[in-house]
This record gives sequence, structure tokens and C-alpha cells, in this order.
Amino acid sequence: MEFSIRSAQRQDLDQILDLIMQLAIQEGLPDEVKITKGQLSAALFNDHPKVFVTVVDDPRNADALAAFALYWIDFPTWLGAHGLYIEDICVTKELRGQGIGSALMSYLAQICVDRGYARLAWWVKDDNESAIKFYESAGAEIKEDFTVRHLTGIGLKSLATRNI
Repeated sequence: MEFSIRSAQRQDLDQILDLIMQLAIQEGLPDEVKITKGQLSAALFNDHPKVFVTVVDDPRNADALAAFALYWIDFPTWLGAHGLYIEDICVTKELRGQGIGSALMSYLAQICVDRGYARLAWWVKDDNESAIKFYESAGAEIKEDFTVRHLTGIGLKSLATRNI
């Protein structure tokens, strides 16, 4: 199966938002999705975007998306060179297991290679066994001694106003 992988365009926004919700449902967190079409559009389509989305067209339907990846350019200080950090990646439920996620990861890895980036990074839920197996087969290092932390909402505002 051949896949068309490309940068997101404005006309993709509704489908990207649908994929974001599919991912949130898959992870059991649909109530945490707050992003609007306007927010996503403003983030992606401005003069100096800080985030990027790559999409995969559905090979069965030219008007539909099969997958997306949202990422940004980071700078792993210990490596001294830029990297690419994947915030989210999702393949539609109907097309999982068809090699689309693998092709998308390979595409993002090629961006890193082409640009001289030092790392491709992401995190994965502990219960996503199929993704973990794929990442391991690709040679991804597992950072078991690190735990992701998030500070949002009231906690973020509290820390921001703390006198230190």
C-alpha cells in the first residue's frame, strides 16, 4: 500500500481535529481536548510557526486523512543540535496495522537526517503495546528512569505567581 505523506494544509484542519479526538478517545482522555480549529489554524499557519503537522492521505479515499503527526523542533542540550519532538501521532482505527504509522515515523526520521538533527523523540503510554513493540523494533532507546510531568491550569498559574 502506497501512502501520500505531506505537510498539513488549511483544508485538513477539520480532519486533523477529528484525529486528535480519536487519539484522545483511544487514550481514554476525550474530555481533555480543548483545542479549537481557530487555535490549530493560528498555530500552524502563521509567519513563524512553532508547531508543524504532517498528514498521510487515506489511500482508499483521496478526500480523507489516514494519519497525522504534530511535532516541533526542540534542542536537546546534551547533544548540542536540534531535534524533532513528536507531541502526537495517530492513525485512524480502520487503517492501523497497515504500515501507515511506520511510514510516517520513517518520514519524520528522514526530516531529521536531512536537516542534520540529532534526535527524534516522543513519549508513549505504557499500555500501548503495539506502538512500544514498533518503537523497540526501530531501535528506539527506552528512558525508563524518566517520568513525564505536566503543569497546567491552576498548578501552572500557581507556580507562575510563586515568589521564589
